[in-house]
Formats: sequence, C-alpha cells, structure tokens
Amino acid sequence: MRSTFIGFSGALRTLCRLALVGWAAVTVSAAAATAQTRAVFVSPSGNDSRSGSQATQAVRTLERAQQLLEQNRADTVYLMNGVYRRAAPLTLKPAGPRQRWMAYPGAKPTLDGKGTAASAFIIPTSNVTVSGLTLRNFKNDGIVLGSVQNVSIVDNRLENILSPTNNKAAIKLWGTGSDLLIARNRISNTGYAGIAIYGFDAVEIARVRVVGNVLTDTCQRVPDCGAIYLLGRSPNARGTVIADNAIHNYGPRNWETKAIYLDDGASESVITGNRISGVGTYAIQVHGGTGNKIRGNVIDVDPGQPALFYQTWQRSGPSAMAGNEFTNNRVRTTGGGSQVEIKYDGEARRPVLTGNRVTRRPATGARPR
Repeated sequence: MRSTFIGFSGALRTLCRLALVGWAAVTVSAAAATAQTRAVFVSPSGNDSRSGSQATQAVRTLERAQQLLEQNRADTVYLMNGVYRRAAPLTLKPAGPRQRWMAYPGAKPTLDGKGTAASAFIIPTSNVTVSGLTLRNFKNDGIVLGSVQNVSIVDNRLENILSPTNNKAAIKLWGTGSDLLIARNRISNTGYAGIAIYGFDAVEIARVRVVGNVLTDTCQRVPDCGAIYLLGRSPNARGTVIADNAIHNYGPRNWETKAIYLDDGASESVITGNRISGVGTYAIQVHGGTGNKIRGNVIDVDPGQPALFYQTWQRSGPSAMAGNEFTNNRVRTTGGGSQVEIKYDGEARRPVLTGNRVTRRPATGARPR
C-alpha cells in the first residue's frame, strides 16, 4: 500500500491549519478583544500611577494590573509590545467570574525570567485564560497550575525553560484540575517536560485536553522524561486527551526519554493524531495503566528505537494492564520488517495491536538531528 506519511514540516503546517479551524472558539478574537470595555493595559513604558483603562494610560507592572483586576475594575489584562523582565512569578488571585491575561491584538509581549525567576505564572485559581504571550528563560517552569477549573492556556510561546530537575515543565498541572485546555502552544528547549500533568495520590484530574501543541527539543537536561508527561497514581486522574500535537526531538537516545509518557498507572487516556519524530529513546510509553487508546498517530523512529515501551508498574502488577490499545498508527523507519517494534518489560497483558502500518524511509538524509 502506498505510504502517505507526512514529514515534520508538513505535519506542522497541517496542525496549524487544523488548530485555527478546530479550536478557534477557545481564544478571544481581536475584534472581541478591542470591544472589551473592562480591560487594563500594561506596557514596559507605562506608569503604575495611571488608570490603565486604555493603551495611552497603560500601567507598567503585572502586579499593578492584577490589583486592578482584584478591585473589579477589569476582567482582562492586555499586554502591549515589549519585554517584561521578571524576577519572580506572578501568582494570580481570584478576580471576578473570569480573568484573561492576553497579548493586545497585534502585539508580541515577552516575559523574560533571565534564567533566575522560578516561573512566569503560578495559577491556583479557576476561570483563567492566558493567551498570546512569549515566556522565556525561566528557571524551573513556565506556567504552574494547581487546584483549578476551567483554565485555558492557548497560543503561547514558551522558550528556554531550564528545568534542571524532574517534576518541572514549561506548562505544568500540579494538583487537582478539571476542564483544562492546553492548546496551540509552541514549546522549545526545555530541561525536563514540555507539558506535564501530575496526578499524584487522591488528586482529581478530569476533562484535560492537550491539543495542537508543537514541542521541539524537550527533555534536554534530565533523563526519564516525556515531552508530554502524564502521571496517573491517583485513581481519580483519568481520561486525559492528548491529540494532534507535533513532537520533535525529545531527549538523548540513551536517557529513557519519550515523546508521550503515560507514567505510573495513567489510565483511560486518548492519544490520537500526534506526530512524533526526531531523537529520543521511545516514542510512547505506557507504564502500568489500563484502558489507554493510542490510535492514528504518525511515528518516525530509527531501527532499535521502539515505537512503544510497554512496562508494568509495581503498584498495579502484571495482570492489571488491561484494555490498552495501540491501533491504526503509522510507523516509519529505515529498518526492515513489517511489525511495529515494541519493548515489553514484565508479564503485563499485551495491548491490542491492529491496523498499524510500517513503512520505510530512505536511509540517507532521513531525519534532522
């Protein structure tokens, strides 16, 4: 059968088109933004003694903008052009029925942590949107979420998130979370994970969607990492959707790095439409989970680089890994054979393996390094 494998650049263009059409409703449009009457404007050249009620009266600091939201003077913060040099995270506080932190239409604001600020945003409150911002040079994380509902992190760029130890990420949910959308963000050069959902014991995680993001050069400083990482130790952390993401170069070959990592019992996840390429150890890992559906992904690997690592977890035991499916995926490699290369660790129940296709790409000029 003729292969219809799409290269990484083509996949990226396709994802961008799909994202613009399929998820446009989650972002406030420029027309809607300019029609807002309850907005506060921020500019690096502003002044905190001003009202912030219009662009010509912009305040200077994010902290002052947050005060105005808390005083119920606005529900949207527009960041104007420029670089906002950050020494510490901005911890958002409850402010009205919903708050939005957004680039002003046409502006390209950048928050720069200078390699010393721990993160850009800490969000322990619900009903928040962060959109259109560039976050770069933060020490541990980019955006940290915890105990939240109805939060959208969309259309941002996160670059050079140092993450020198594990449990860090460019975008991280640490604690209870529901109705969370992480969509169309571009993430590059992270020490540990690009996007991480941590479902520790007793934490509830529900209706989380990780959709249409582009991740490059993640897991560059810490081993045993996933570009998109999902921890599932809690029985109440289930059903995460990871769809239509493009993942390229997800760590050194010998560091146990994965493009998508379902760790410690992560279960009932839907992994679909993702495109994985470049250097890493395994494309996808399932570690002890049940009922995960891995369908319709496009995976580019080298010989000896398994498309799937299927591993038992000590808390669940070999017999617990039931109902996992790896079906209708396309795997491209320079190696021979028609079977998907899978590494099995332990005596877990094998996943359903149907409809997968293996095609060969040229051995020379195969993939960027």
